Amino acid sequence: MVTLKDLAERAGVSVSLVSAVLNDNKHVRMSEKTRERVLAEIRKANYVPNHAARSLRLSRTNLLAVIIPEISRPIFEPLLRGIYAGAEEFGYAVLLGDAAQLVSGSQLVERILGQGQVDGTIVRHSATLDQRIITELSRRQAPLLVLDHVDLPGFHWVALDETEGAAVGVRHLIELGHRDIAFLGGVAEFSGTKRRLAGFRQAMTDAGLEVREDWIMFCVQDPEAGYRLAAEFLSRDSLPSAIFVNNIVTARGVVAAAGDLGVRVPDDLSLVAFHDVPFADVERPAITTVAMPMHKLGLEGIRMFERLRQGEKVEPLMITDPAPRLIVRASTRAVNGR
Repeated sequence: MVTLKDLAERAGVSVSLVSAVLNDNKHVRMSEKTRERVLAEIRKANYVPNHAARSLRLSRTNLLAVIIPEISRPIFEPLLRGIYAGAEEFGYAVLLGDAAQLVSGSQLVERILGQGQVDGTIVRHSATLDQRIITELSRRQAPLLVLDHVDLPGFHWVALDETEGAAVGVRHLIELGHRDIAFLGGVAEFSGTKRRLAGFRQAMTDAGLEVREDWIMFCVQDPEAGYRLAAEFLSRDSLPSAIFVNNIVTARGVVAAAGDLGVRVPDDLSLVAFHDVPFADVERPAITTVAMPMHKLGLEGIRMFERLRQGEKVEPLMITDPAPRLIVRASTRAVNGR
């Protein structure tokens, strides 16, 4: 018996494209030439869909649950735009939940878990997410996709290359002549923090520079925590000439603490922050950042989710194109004659 997979292989397309042609799904973009090639293979094979099986496999509410940590944070705006662009591409409506407000057994979680309520769930993992929710969602017979977390065995994921992103920022500081560089911010146990710290270490090691463990400090990602940690650190006798900050939101607090302590950025202390947001331009000084392709993370997340829903086998995806992008502003300067 000819299957969708057989037709896809013969036409040189994905299973989801064959399904889209069979269902006359106008939300899936393809050329007319591709559509005709798929139709030709369908006619050649005398393929007749098994509607009973297809209805069980492909029945859909066109409603997708998306859980994002602390939705109000500006770094998630491009991620959400990517998610909504992908949702439009495949005809989904989005049920949006804030991970910081969700708890096991909440109304939204129950709706997600309810049989047939949503077609599946995409979760942007974070340290604020109740881990029991992931466990509950994984037991449901519907696709579950995790964004930006690579340390959950058995889960499908799409992630940004945060290791390279951090390395880009640190290499900029090294190129400016900085040799004494600290790492500040992020929850130590979180996947993203681990990957950014790995990039920090790699860039320092590649340049033959010492990584001082007492200059690696962690905190939750908000301005207040960044302020408190930086105020303590910048009061020490021995200080670096530069800091790589794990998150742009935390960096606001670091810059404020430096100002209150009379530490001038960038004259006394250069600073690079991970992630870029509009307010980085209007801070004083404007903050040098590493911009990550958040829009593509959202878009590729939806595309992988659709492949999962179609029953395709998928591999984890690390987004390397576009690459992390350094945006040089006023918070960094050259030292030692550079």
